[in-house]
Amino acid sequence: MATIKPTPSFNAWTDASALRAAMKGLGTDEAAIIKILTKRTLKERLEIQKQYFQQFGLDLHEDLKSELGGKFEKLVLALLDSIPDLLARELNKAVTGLGTDDSELKGIICTLTPSEVTEVRASYEKLFGISVESAIGSDVSGDYKSLLLSLLTSQRKPTVDQSAAAMIAKQLYNAGEGRLGTDEDTFIRILSENSFKQLELIFKQYEKISGKVILQVVDEEMSGELKKAIKTIVKSVTNLPQVFAEQLRSAMKGAGTDDSVLIRIIVWRSEKDLDLIKSEYVKHFGEGLATSIRDETSGDYETALISMVEEMHKQSRIRFQQQNEQGYCFAWLQLAWVWTKSVERERENCVRRNLFEMTLHRPTLTTNRVYFEGNPLVSFSIIILIGFSLYYISGSSVLLERRKGRIRLTSVE
Repeated sequence: MATIKPTPSFNAWTDASALRAAMKGLGTDEAAIIKILTKRTLKERLEIQKQYFQQFGLDLHEDLKSELGGKFEKLVLALLDSIPDLLARELNKAVTGLGTDDSELKGIICTLTPSEVTEVRASYEKLFGISVESAIGSDVSGDYKSLLLSLLTSQRKPTVDQSAAAMIAKQLYNAGEGRLGTDEDTFIRILSENSFKQLELIFKQYEKISGKVILQVVDEEMSGELKKAIKTIVKSVTNLPQVFAEQLRSAMKGAGTDDSVLIRIIVWRSEKDLDLIKSEYVKHFGEGLATSIRDETSGDYETALISMVEEMHKQSRIRFQQQNEQGYCFAWLQLAWVWTKSVERERENCVRRNLFEMTLHRPTLTTNRVYFEGNPLVSFSIIILIGFSLYYISGSSVLLERRKGRIRLTSVE
């Protein structure tokens, strides 16, 4: 389920030393930073950060911030945050400045477990000196506000009770389909007080009572941001990885990329269910998550994201393929060089024997026979061209792809 797992024989001292070496002196070794930080669990990253200070008396966060830039910097610094701190910062960005990022509010608050809610609330107050309820409450309004605040303050009951599920499903029916108008307060109370497992039973019982799935009812009874938030909760109950797959798709489709969402989900879910999210992504959108990331990002930022998305064994397989491809290309270069030297020797022999016609490399149509007949450079070029043509035509494990105006070699999965 997770793409980042505990590192065998983990050594915080070694990793801290390697990170210091990557940033010391002229220039920065971004590859070394990616190799370490994107393949360590949060617990390991925090140990590295602590060890870095003990060894060098320096703050790893500040050193990375001074050495890196742009989206790559944001991703790397997010890796040094605890998950509650990361989510608290994203919630703060969603309500700070002009307008409100409702997608981010719903994407975080409607998917949190009870323990995560407690941790995020504590982190928010620690980082910003104000409760998250106060910050969000001043930025939203109406039933949508009531739902978000209820999700942040209510304690979900851990019990799972089949008989209670039938009774609560009836309450939901009476609050919506069973009356004129909609009792939003009842929907909000039920959705924020019951555990996800209990809600799953309630939704199944509702379908027996109504004959409709709960998502259809929400579409008919609700509107605006409240409807979107409730639908996020319902989908989280039935298939949480699909919710995150849809958020990732929304972040990358259309003009531009919402890098905050991309970073949040990949960092947050990499030790939980990112593998399941990848499966849902392929199932619903017809292409791999890694493919979409490669299309939408570039440089060290892309490399780091892909390193977190793909498990170590898969990356090792791709590197093995690349080594084979390099060996194949080198063999062709050797063959071309041997052939060229052979042609050159034959040409010299022909000149010494005053022969001006060569049958070995006679072209069928040419306007410059002297140039083509026995010219080593042309022979070399022709063999290279033939070699690479056969390589790609024969079903190689790499393809040339043109994306965003750049040519790259991409391994076929």
